[in-house]
Amino acid sequence: MRAFFDVEFIQGTTKGDKRRDFYSVGIVREDGQELHRISSEADLSRAGWWFRANVLKQHKHEPTHCLLSIRLAVQEILSGVKTLYTRDGGHDADVLRQVVDEVPPVFDLQSYWRDMGEPPLPPRTGGHHALQDARWHKTLYETLTADALEMYVIDVWQNPLRMPNYDRIKGAKKKKRARQARKLVNDAYFSIAA
Repeated sequence: MRAFFDVEFIQGTTKGDKRRDFYSVGIVREDGQELHRISSEADLSRAGWWFRANVLKQHKHEPTHCLLSIRLAVQEILSGVKTLYTRDGGHDADVLRQVVDEVPPVFDLQSYWRDMGEPPLPPRTGGHHALQDARWHKTLYETLTADALEMYVIDVWQNPLRMPNYDRIKGAKKKKRARQARKLVNDAYFSIAA
């Protein structure tokens, strides 16, 4: 099970203050479960103008929760999750660890996007809202994996010898092997895409 998350945090505004304090979390699981929590214990006196203008204004009328209830809710939604994905893996994972001690391995979608050759990003609405960003991270992951799968299918379609289980196909002429390999690729592609 995969989950996609984002956190918003308050970062110090004075020179040398690198501390990041948890403010909100959004988590979206593959199975559709979602969680959004805002901390009632965040020290808003540390928030700079940027945080106030871009994050706080989006949460004016949303309920807040104590850190203990957030911790329990996050632990519950992460049960059974093997990997987490976010766009800024390092900072977000560190901030999430302020809430829960045990965090599954976190994969950075920004690095994955760069490795894929920086394809066009899916459309994005809003931003700096943890739940909306977590939903967008899920869309980004789905887009990138679909692109990677499509590139793999095209590559194997053009050259079936590159297909990982090619040597499983035995006892046929080369053209028949290529047809069989292409059929395996088509079947795999459509079963994953469905």
